[in-house]
Amino acid sequence: MPAAVLVDTGPIVAYLHRGDAWHAASKRFFQGWRGGLITTWPVITEAAYLSESTKARMAMVQWLQRNLQVAPQDAQDCAAIERYFRKYADRGPDLADLSLLALAERTGVRDVITVDAADFTIYRLSNGRALKNLLARGD
Repeated sequence: MPAAVLVDTGPIVAYLHRGDAWHAASKRFFQGWRGGLITTWPVITEAAYLSESTKARMAMVQWLQRNLQVAPQDAQDCAAIERYFRKYADRGPDLADLSLLALAERTGVRDVITVDAADFTIYRLSNGRALKNLLARGD
């Protein structure tokens, strides 16, 4: 079984909205992936905010219940998020992205799916390693 992958906001929104430019790539990924899908509450909150309607938010929550594990985050994760906010302050990072970096630090999961290639090619974990964006590679 493939390992787990961290899931960012963009692929969730794209998968559930046929008109999104990333819909086909997100659909292909989610339908083909056989490993775990892990995300954070900041990602879910951002995806709900970006959803077009209450109906879309309901569809998202129903899909999430069947497909994603939402990892709890604690004070240690908050400390990591604060470090990342300081490190990447010049980029204006968002909480959702940094919550995924903190989760990667804690869990050792180094693969992510995101449509935000610009930021995720810059972000580095405390050991200097980047996350691998499987969506960008077309996996």
